[in-house]
Amino acid sequence: MISLKNIQASYTTVRGKVTAVDNVNLEIPEGIILGIAGESGCGKSTLLKVIYGNIDSPLALEKGQIDYGFTDEHGTIVTSANIREHWFKGISYIPQSSMSSLNPVTRIRQQFVDYLPARADKAAVLEAVRDYIQKLDLPPEALDAYPHQLSGGMRQRIMVAMGTYFNPNIILADEPTTALDVVVQKGILLLLMDIQEEMKNTIFFVSHDMGVHFQITHKMLIMYAAKV
Repeated sequence: MISLKNIQASYTTVRGKVTAVDNVNLEIPEGIILGIAGESGCGKSTLLKVIYGNIDSPLALEKGQIDYGFTDEHGTIVTSANIREHWFKGISYIPQSSMSSLNPVTRIRQQFVDYLPARADKAAVLEAVRDYIQKLDLPPEALDAYPHQLSGGMRQRIMVAMGTYFNPNIILADEPTTALDVVVQKGILLLLMDIQEEMKNTIFFVSHDMGVHFQITHKMLIMYAAKV
């Protein structure tokens, strides 16, 4: 069970403090795809940032605690206090815009390597990644490409590969199909569903499109004005 208790987060602006997540309490069963819907600006993406532990100014976590429902290799319970130590392997983030998230001047293979611990066998991992991306309908040559040399759909599949390769317990997908055409969008949705079915991860899936939620999610919550 993933538990969020009294989560309150806000942004500091020139006009003062703006509450983006207002006293949210949730208990999410493990191994499901949870849809998060709501109008633009209601706090969906900010809630994912808080869960991911990506809290930097002007965003601030005012109060609250998250229990992620798993422990690390030493048996330590993973909470909001130590979640950054578990990025990629324990929890991963698939952003909305692949073009702004991928380094435009670095080949894809190097961007996979950048996620690895210093002592990792990079050659062995890259060989495994080459096999893995082919399961996601990506050619192995994609690893040698720069982001601008790939189509929008291929770039988004690369982001999905980066977010799932290490088999994290939790995957946060922030509108990963926005701006993709209908055919590519359906392919990405089917891909995420297949990955979740195989790996049994818990996926938080943000989208304003109720049709997408109907296709992919097991449970859904609605956000409005920073509240659930």
